[in-house]
Amino acid sequence: KGPRIPSRLVKSIAGPWAPLTTGRTLTFLAASGCASALFGAMEILGAHEPRPAQGVGAAFGQLLLTAFVLAVSVLFHEIGHAAACIRVSGTVGAIRCSKRPRSFGVYTDISSAGRASNAAKSAVYAAGSAFQIAFSGIVALAGTVLIGVSHALLLASIVGIVIAIWCAIPRPGSDGHAFVLAAFGMDISPKLFAGANGPADLVAGWALWIFRAVALLGVVMGAFFLATPGAFTR
Repeated sequence: KGPRIPSRLVKSIAGPWAPLTTGRTLTFLAASGCASALFGAMEILGAHEPRPAQGVGAAFGQLLLTAFVLAVSVLFHEIGHAAACIRVSGTVGAIRCSKRPRSFGVYTDISSAGRASNAAKSAVYAAGSAFQIAFSGIVALAGTVLIGVSHALLLASIVGIVIAIWCAIPRPGSDGHAFVLAAFGMDISPKLFAGANGPADLVAGWALWIFRAVALLGVVMGAFFLATPGAFTR
C-alpha cells in the first residue's frame, strides 16, 4: 500500500492516449524520442556560448527542476501502461507507489489486461518505456529553446531514457521480462556464465551488466559535469 492515483482519474488521464499504444505507434514513439534526445543533446552540449557561474541557490533550483521533470517522465511511463491497458481491456486500475520484494517504485494495476491476447499484453508491457522515451525526447528538444534551463532539462531527459531502458531489460520482475514472456513465450533469467538455460539468458545477462557499467560511468561523468561551474546554464 502507498500513495495512489484512483483508477477513475487514471482512466480519464490515460484514455485519450490509448490510440497511440499499437505496436507500430509505440515503436515510432520510442525511435522518435531517442532521435529527439540525441538532437537536443548535440544542440545543447555543442553550444559555444560561455556558461557563466551561478550561485548555490540557482543551482539547487535547477536540480529541483530536473527532479520535477524526471518525476513527470516516470508518471508518463505509467500513463503508457494505463493507456495500453485501456485499449486492450477497456479499463485500468490505480497507479500507486508501493514496495515489492527487493524494490520500491511506481506501479500501475494492469490486471484487467490479463485475459487479453499475448500480442495485446506485450503492447501493455512495452508502452511504459515507449511513452517515457518519447516524453524525454520532447524534454530534450525543449532544452534547445529554454536556454536558461537547458542542461537541467537535458539531464532529466537522459535519466528518463536510462530508467526506461532499465525497465525494458528482461530481468525478473521487469517490464522487459513480462514483454518477452508474452511476446515470445521465453522466461528469461539473466546469467553471465554458469546456470544459463540458453543463449537468451546469456544475452540478457551480459546486456544487464553492460548497462550497469555504462550507467555507472554516466553517474561519474554526471558528477563531474555538475561540479563544473555553471553546468546548468548555456
